Amino acid sequence: MKKLVLLAGLALGFSTAFAQDQHPNSDFEDWTDYDGYMLPDSLTSFQNICVDIGGGFQECLIGVEQTTDANTGTYAVKMTNVADADGDPTSISLFSLNDDFETITFTGRPDSLSGFYKFLQEGQDTAAVAVYLLKENVADPTGFDPNTDVVASGFVEFLEDANDYTQFYVPLTYISTDPVAGIFLYAETSEGDGTIGTTLYLDSFEFMYSNVTSTDETASSDIELFPNPATEVLNISGTFNSVEILSMDGTVVMTSSETQLNLSDLASGIYIARVHTDNGIVPQKLVID
Repeated sequence: MKKLVLLAGLALGFSTAFAQDQHPNSDFEDWTDYDGYMLPDSLTSFQNICVDIGGGFQECLIGVEQTTDANTGTYAVKMTNVADADGDPTSISLFSLNDDFETITFTGRPDSLSGFYKFLQEGQDTAAVAVYLLKENVADPTGFDPNTDVVASGFVEFLEDANDYTQFYVPLTYISTDPVAGIFLYAETSEGDGTIGTTLYLDSFEFMYSNVTSTDETASSDIELFPNPATEVLNISGTFNSVEILSMDGTVVMTSSETQLNLSDLASGIYIARVHTDNGIVPQKLVID
């Protein structure tokens, strides 16, 4: 069975003065029963596999499940690779779609997506979450053109087991100044067909915005990181208490209270800088060349 392309999206405005919007049901608390299997509201999957077993009956292997093993709240989503009708492994995907199978309307301009995951890996499977910010008039988010319909994008891969809930970040890279009108958030358990039994848990998604977290709009707005992209040295201006540098999988790789950081021990790539102030946390994307 062919897997869907890994995608995720989100519509944005132009100013941080706009409301700091979140994807509907980003805490995975609201679910709907579809003839015997549950799906989280504002998200869907085509990979709940049902096989005819005779006598007018079907046996269904559910790839997406509601679970009470949650990071916060009551529920989280559990995605497990299953076998298709031929017994072949099938990776599981979950993606944004409204009740009319159209792009979910969304406004705001976040810098990154934060969330929590657990990953129980079989074989060499690698799971992922991705975000694409889409332009207007993209009615079907599963068929957009990444070359013409995208304002910003980002993704993170999960390469190793994580038996406990672990925070991750997806920094967004903007490639267009066009306005955005819809969101398409996508996750998958493995690249390709994967291995039966690989399981991905997701919970507590939150989009984070320039200079302030979406849960604390009073955080200081005078924080600046420079140069960015950086090479060996990063300077931080503004009033703050401490800073954490996190890798894409949420691992804290550096902490400091200094205004100048030595980055020479960090590999090139994309990181999240979380600057702690008296009024809240200022998350910013950091690129190290």
